[in-house]
Amino acid sequence: MLLAPDENTLKGKRDGAILGLLVGCGLRRAELVSLVVDKIQMREDRWVIPDLVGKGNRVRMVPVPSW
Repeated sequence: MLLAPDENTLKGKRDGAILGLLVGCGLRRAELVSLVVDKIQMREDRWVIPDLVGKGNRVRMVPVPSW
């Protein structure tokens, strides 16, 4: 599924990034749609999405996989 988008087009790169965040981070659609790219931070030598407000207004820190 992650290899389905065409990496040679801009839309394919976007779709690959979206699928990677959904699968790799376990994000819900609403969490992904409300995500602002500026919120993604480098902490302790890894990328994370800090203070992500999810289902039930729970706040969590989500690690982003290195791949």
